[in-house]
Amino acid sequence: MSILEKAAIYMLSVSLLTILGYVLLLVLFKNVQVAMASFALLSLMAAVPFLFRGANADERDRLITRRAAQLSGIGAFLFTHLVCMGVWFMRYQAADPRIDVSVLPLIVNGMAVTFVLVQSTAVLVLVRRPLEVGA
Repeated sequence: MSILEKAAIYMLSVSLLTILGYVLLLVLFKNVQVAMASFALLSLMAAVPFLFRGANADERDRLITRRAAQLSGIGAFLFTHLVCMGVWFMRYQAADPRIDVSVLPLIVNGMAVTFVLVQSTAVLVLVRRPLEVGA
């Protein structure tokens, strides 16, 4: 197992732990502001460069990393778009159509989790597949 795969498994587990923590805190306390504390677990990813040092990445690893980053950017954009439009759709016909600003941190943190989740999953999938440079 390469360093790239180990780092992807670590990041995938941290992002899934963050989602699980959010759901657990939301169920226990029934308060979105309290559940937002679970996003502090994302700070564990700051240790990735220290935990997974190794040999220099070859061309294949760089290609996998680039493609995973492209996919995760698309996934984060789609998440942000869907959540923002979903919030707007729920509120636009209401008697008071204003949107509470407290939903913004949830959107940003959800985008970060989506980015990491898609990136680590893409790395784990792409490592197992043959890659063509031009494809």
